[in-house]
Amino acid sequence: MLTCRMVTLARPDGLVEWRVAPESEPLASCALVGPAGATASAPGWAPPGLHGAAHLFDLTDTDGGRLRVYVMRYGVEVDGLEAVRGWLAAREPGAALTDPVWTGLPLVEARAGDTRWAVVHAGPALFALRADGPARRWLPRAARSLRSLAGEPIEAEALIPFEVGPLRTRRFAAWRLGERLRAPHGHHRATLLLDAPTGEPLARLELLVVDRKVHPGLDPHVMLAAADGRLATLGVEPGERALDPGPSGPARAGSVAQGQLEHRRLLRQAGRALVVIDGLWRRDATVARLNGRRHQDVLVACAG
Repeated sequence: MLTCRMVTLARPDGLVEWRVAPESEPLASCALVGPAGATASAPGWAPPGLHGAAHLFDLTDTDGGRLRVYVMRYGVEVDGLEAVRGWLAAREPGAALTDPVWTGLPLVEARAGDTRWAVVHAGPALFALRADGPARRWLPRAARSLRSLAGEPIEAEALIPFEVGPLRTRRFAAWRLGERLRAPHGHHRATLLLDAPTGEPLARLELLVVDRKVHPGLDPHVMLAAADGRLATLGVEPGERALDPGPSGPARAGSVAQGQLEHRRLLRQAGRALVVIDGLWRRDATVARLNGRRHQDVLVACAG
């Protein structure tokens, strides 16, 4: 077990900024704001294992409330809520996160019984904050103030400009552009692929874009039918569907029969572009699945 260095900085508003830096993994270093009078404690630091979380430190206030901070590392950006849900399900069966609320893409807050959780994307790390007792009152301030102290983001998650017809957005550089498919006038198609080191595709994003300037009165159901036709061409058979909340709004999700894939669809208007984004990823490839969800949300958030 290694040490975790902690320093404090007084603020003009009477609160305290805590800065925490594990000596063996600077990418997990962070800072957040807590109440004056709180005490901090840190266990011996051990970097998180695959798909796991490492206990970074605790803040305990004078009323007995406790905020516990965990760090998760995947090497790529992932859907933070789903990552923490999966970790909790394995660690604390029955501690399901409910009522998620997003603040843009970096932050989501949720509940698990009497416990409040926040999941924060900060630089290359994913932080999970658990608040019990009176600490639930100052969890939002702590989560919104949390920032990474790491100097560099992970190179694989660089965002690069991406255009499909009238759609202007950004994509993860780690995903390659597939073959552009022919489409009728005013319609545009593109595919993004995430490959395993062996070259086998683990996840794909299918984009169908219609220029509303060319087709001003197009019924979105026509696009959805066209997107379904593309899935049929790929051999995908949608299974049972359920609402799947995400930072870009509720999306329909479900399983598909062939290859045990997961399917997630988003339909959005971005300027004059009407967009359907179908996400397909292997259910057993955890990182690819979580990264695919995250990429889908980033495409929508950056769309214009």
